[in-house]
Amino acid sequence: MKAFFNTTEDQAHAIARASLARTQGQFFAFGRYWDGERGNVSGVMYNMCLEVGQPEQDVANYSEAVHGIPSDVAGIINDIFGGLSCHDDKDLHQHWAERVYEAIPPGADLSKVPDTLAVYMLEHTEWLADYGSDKAGRLVGFMYAIFLLRMEGIDQTKRLNNFYYDHIHKLYRHQTDVRRNNENYVMAALRSICGVDTNTNGAWHYFISHACHGSAVHKRTKYANRVADLSDIFIQMIKDC
Repeated sequence: MKAFFNTTEDQAHAIARASLARTQGQFFAFGRYWDGERGNVSGVMYNMCLEVGQPEQDVANYSEAVHGIPSDVAGIINDIFGGLSCHDDKDLHQHWAERVYEAIPPGADLSKVPDTLAVYMLEHTEWLADYGSDKAGRLVGFMYAIFLLRMEGIDQTKRLNNFYYDHIHKLYRHQTDVRRNNENYVMAALRSICGVDTNTNGAWHYFISHACHGSAVHKRTKYANRVADLSDIFIQMIKDC
């Protein structure tokens, strides 16, 4: 799949659509994808594709058909967009869609960007707040291995499913709300982002939100700054495609 179907015209159209939406106040960080007037990046960009009565969250699937952008990349764009709403500089939030579309090279293959971003965050431990126990450390290491193997095109589905049901599922069953801690976040990220027992469109909510918003960065300002830093890293990755 080639971004913007390898045409500068398609890229220009996306940038213009995002710019118009910004000036009309359509970008809204929280709530549903599209409420009829406002939404997140996917909601604003693709709400016109929805058929009558179709659930608004289905707009997340239209990025591939409309702009040649993989749905999991669109999911990252949405999650960074939501995190930037907490930043003091509101221009970072409101201009995010335009900035992303300007950075994506027409014709680029963005398929490996999610795994590349995940590996970066796993290699740089400052993104993984307080995941210090042996159990959590092993899970983080397993996540790292999965992403590396996926980037090499090796299917890890069977191994991942076996690991999930042998270890993660059992741990979940024996935990209560009172004992909820960072290990839960790592397990949720592993289960979700690797596509076990869920779909990939919502996976990045777990990985980005929990990695940037762990207990060590519970304050709004620290979280917002982390997301802003992550947005710069993400932009550079897609420029390099």
